[in-house]
Amino acid sequence: MSTIEELVAQLEDCNCDPNCDCASACHCEDVLDKIFELVDREIPTKQVHQMLKHSMECEYCRGRVERELAMRRIIRRGCCEQAPESLRMRIMEIVTHYEAN
Repeated sequence: MSTIEELVAQLEDCNCDPNCDCASACHCEDVLDKIFELVDREIPTKQVHQMLKHSMECEYCRGRVERELAMRRIIRRGCCEQAPESLRMRIMEIVTHYEAN
C-alpha cells in the first residue's frame, strides 16, 4: 500500500449512493483514534468506508493516513533485509559467550 487511493481500491465497493454524505458521519477524531485499525482494516467495512471518505476530503486526516502507510512501507522494507553473515556470526558469538558465563 502506498497511497490512500490504493487502500480505498482494495476495499469492497461501498454500498452508499455515489452522492452520499457518509463522510459527514465521521470526524477527524474518529480517524485519528482508530488510524491503526483503519489501516489494518480491523473495523467494520462501513466504518472503514466512512473514515476513508472523510480522509479523502480532509487534508489533515489524509496526511495522517498517508504517513502511517508510508511508515509501514519503510518498516516492512527494513524487516525484509537479512543481516550480513559476519554480523550474525558475531551476535551468535556474543550470545554464546554470555550463556556460557
